[in-house]
Amino acid sequence: MSFSKFLLGTGVGVGVFAGIKYFLGLKKLQDEIEIIPTVNIQKIDLKGLVIKVDVQMKNPTQGTMNLHFPYVKLQYKGSVIGSSSAINKYIKIPAYGEAKIEEVLITIPLLNIFSLGVALYKSLQNKETVKLDVRVLTVIQTPINKIPYESSTEVLIRK
Repeated sequence: MSFSKFLLGTGVGVGVFAGIKYFLGLKKLQDEIEIIPTVNIQKIDLKGLVIKVDVQMKNPTQGTMNLHFPYVKLQYKGSVIGSSSAINKYIKIPAYGEAKIEEVLITIPLLNIFSLGVALYKSLQNKETVKLDVRVLTVIQTPINKIPYESSTEVLIRK
């Protein structure tokens, strides 16, 4: 075996090892990120429902993270009732730090509420607790690529 083949084989082996380590690190990164949404009713009237979502994004790792501005979808009994605007902006979260995105407002017209069921509107008007699923979608920006990330949290709201 020639020395050049040895070097080539060693280089390929090191590259494969580094690639596997990198992708395992990305998987761990996805598992470590914590996204906590807080949902409150901003306003409910004859025009519809305005829901305010605050999104706390935590980075418990030793590296700085760049995350795309979160996109938020609200679901009620499996149906999407509203979503936030898509914003082309990145948020830098320092190592062992966090960022809080405040007042993501989602407007749900009254017609949409009624098409999903009068029960939702009536429950909120009667100050009963309603269960919503909050899905937060973002993208983790790495030096090499972008990794989609999704978090789903069940929240209870009331007027």
